Amino acid sequence: MRDTSGGAATGVPWTVVRDAAVGAVRRGWPVVPGVYRMDALGFPELVPLENTGDLTPITDSEHAQEIWTRLRPPGVLLVCGKGIDALEVPPWASERLPALAEHGLRVPIATTVAPYRWLLLVATGSRRLRPELAAAAVLLHSTGEWAALPPTTLPGNPPLRWTQPPAENRTLRLPKADEVQRILVGTRRSRRPRGFRATAR
Repeated sequence: MRDTSGGAATGVPWTVVRDAAVGAVRRGWPVVPGVYRMDALGFPELVPLENTGDLTPITDSEHAQEIWTRLRPPGVLLVCGKGIDALEVPPWASERLPALAEHGLRVPIATTVAPYRWLLLVATGSRRLRPELAAAAVLLHSTGEWAALPPTTLPGNPPLRWTQPPAENRTLRLPKADEVQRILVGTRRSRRPRGFRATAR
């Protein structure tokens, strides 16, 4: 297979992308290499290297080290629905994100390509998005879908970054998607923003 390195195009050294992939696997997160393709309208998009209906995730850190060293893919894609999902939330949710910590939930949060949206990593729950959140432009990435992890970059955009970095300890479990959804819905819209800000890493 040819080298799919995107380091020069993204500005992120391939070694940094590789280390992020290995780190994700060591936390127990299933990942696959992400590469650039042109969509039907001619715009670049990030898709799995083996873009088939049934993604086989990499779950061994040595395998991840070998794949990202040999092929140097520019992206790290989380395979959702295999014990881990991702909630993508829009700007209005920024004032509610501190409520997750107030309820004792440690939720890894990353920026997304779209401005002012965040990706919340959660344990797979009912695989359903609450109607209130769906109506408020929240997305749930689950079975058959993937989500880009930092420091993945799409052309013309800055690298994705952690705003709430994941815990290094693998024994710390992610909160369930249903629980996070409940808190996002239940937090009052009238609460004052707590100044949630990026701590980019």
